[in-house]
Amino acid sequence: MKENTTANEIYGYNGKMLMVDLTSRQSHWEAIPEDVLKKFIGGSGLGAYLLHKLCPTGIDALEPANPLIFVTSPLVGSRLTTSSKFAVVTKSPLTGFIGDSLSSSFMATELKKTGCDALVITGKSELPCLLSIDDGHVEFLEAHDLMGKTTSETEKAVKERMGHRTRVACIGPAGEKLVRFASITNDGGRQAARTGPGAVMGSKNLKAISVKGTHVVPVQDPDALNIIGDDLTQRSLGPATEKYRTLGTMANVSVFNRLGTLPTRNFQQSTFDEAESVTGEAMHQAHFVKNAHCANCTIGCEKILVTNDDGKKAQGRMEYESAFALGPLVGVADSNTVIRASTLCDELGMDTISTGVTLAWAMECSDKGLLTPDQTGGFSLSFGDGDALLEGIKLIAERRGIGNLLAEGSMRASRKVGQGSEAWAMQVKGLEMPGYEPRSLKTMA
Repeated sequence: MKENTTANEIYGYNGKMLMVDLTSRQSHWEAIPEDVLKKFIGGSGLGAYLLHKLCPTGIDALEPANPLIFVTSPLVGSRLTTSSKFAVVTKSPLTGFIGDSLSSSFMATELKKTGCDALVITGKSELPCLLSIDDGHVEFLEAHDLMGKTTSETEKAVKERMGHRTRVACIGPAGEKLVRFASITNDGGRQAARTGPGAVMGSKNLKAISVKGTHVVPVQDPDALNIIGDDLTQRSLGPATEKYRTLGTMANVSVFNRLGTLPTRNFQQSTFDEAESVTGEAMHQAHFVKNAHCANCTIGCEKILVTNDDGKKAQGRMEYESAFALGPLVGVADSNTVIRASTLCDELGMDTISTGVTLAWAMECSDKGLLTPDQTGGFSLSFGDGDALLEGIKLIAERRGIGNLLAEGSMRASRKVGQGSEAWAMQVKGLEMPGYEPRSLKTMA
């Protein structure tokens, strides 16, 4: 990255951030110092710096003063393959520490085109709010009509209102209910989900963000960038990415099962006897609709799957982490149920990993007699019960019955239930563990 000769400008950056206060409904621009942009090169790095600078010491993650920060990177908008990512950085309601969640989509490129490298949102709106950013112009719009809508319904409604070229980031019912692992959905169902940024967005009474812009960030050497881009594109279509182009990350289900690293039944086992029905190969053969490409990505590792049974049709994106958390981890071997569960999490706006791990903890509690139907309002959870899995997801999003406990995440839920259940709450500092068995992967840290 080479400096521009223009003062306070570096190629690849806008050099400024947009500061939005939902309480006062005011916004202003602030320059990002050149030395900061050099030391913290966009994304989670720049977001971590801004959170450290702007987040008051000791506040709760769901207090209005907690900044919700959307950050792009120098390569966003360059058209280099796999470069269109943005990070959401905030104090996590799950861990109480820094939380960052990444998403790849046109939301990243559109945010950059509004003229900012970072969008910093603080405060809490008195009324449900739709935040509109159009080429740097900010409006605080009323959003009562969006409340209670699923993520896809919200995005559709915002696009109808603001124009179909608009890119949208929003929360679903889970974010509105402050489920601690709620996600921020963007650009047609993509998720910024880990560490619970959707709960922070919901705590600010911010239902959705509408973004569009026309600003172009200068590039020092466009011809050289095009040459590098062509080379990366060719390499991205080579043998190293073949499994992701064909089966996607779901290919890891069968690989990890063979290696004994597939967490099963709340990490009680590292292989799943019925894994064959939820492998990438089986899901692709029975349910594949099409590939989905992130913005400016040539690989297309994301797969759109659809149910094929007699139940209500469900169609959505599927990745390994969702397949693991809503399949083997909870003992569910029915591929249609896994697809329904993943799609339901996306529509309600919840992280599939934390959802699956928290429900798996509850299932083990039920097996051990710590969560009886009398204690759960008649609701029974057990490994392998697909109907209970789907109902449990709904209860969490609505914070209804036992769902109100589970919406707190496995760490807090286990502390409340006690009786030793903390031992099988599979979390680290409050964040539920992803789909890798650490006892088999000796070097995992």
